[in-house]
Amino acid sequence: MIEYLYTLDYHLKVHPPETELSGHPDGENAEDSLEELGDTDEEAATACNTLSLHILMYSFADRLLIHGLKALSKDKVEKELALVRLDSSTFPHIISGIYSSTPESGRGLRDLALQMTMDNLVAMRTAAGTGEESGPMAFPDSLAKSTPQFSSDLVVEMMNRTVADVLTLKAEILKRDLYKRRELV
Repeated sequence: MIEYLYTLDYHLKVHPPETELSGHPDGENAEDSLEELGDTDEEAATACNTLSLHILMYSFADRLLIHGLKALSKDKVEKELALVRLDSSTFPHIISGIYSSTPESGRGLRDLALQMTMDNLVAMRTAAGTGEESGPMAFPDSLAKSTPQFSSDLVVEMMNRTVADVLTLKAEILKRDLYKRRELV
C-alpha cells in the first residue's frame, strides 16, 4: 500500500508455495492458506495467492476510502481472472475470497465475480469445463451453500438476464410483425 501512495501503482512478489512467508496478510503462514486450496498444482496455487492479495488490497482500499487504489486493484483482479484457469481448485477460492472480504454494499468485485460466473456457468458446472458430467466441477453445490450472498446475487443476476432476454426477443418479434404488416399494405 505504501508503494501505491508514492507511485500510484503496486506490484506483488508472490513466492512459490514451498516458501514460508511470515507476513501473510491474514496473519497466518502463506503455506497454511495454500493448503485450503486442496489438491492444486503450483501454478493454480500461485494464481489464487496473487488473486487473494489483489482482493485484499481492494478490501483495504475500500475501508480506507482510497478510490484510486480500489480501482487499480479491481483492474488487477480482472486481469488476473482473465489469466487464471477456473477449475475446482481456483473458482471456489476466488468466490469465497471476494465475498468474505468485501462489504455487501461494495459491488465492484462482487459484480465482476457474477459476470465471470454467468459467462462461464455451463463450463463451470460440468467436470473441469470439459462438458462431461463426472469429475470435480469448478462451481460445486457446496459453494452455493457455503456462500449464501453469492447464491442470492447469482439468482438475481440470472432473473435479470432472463427478463432482459425475453424483452429483447419480444421487441424483435414486434418489429418483425410490424415490418410484415407494412409489406402487406
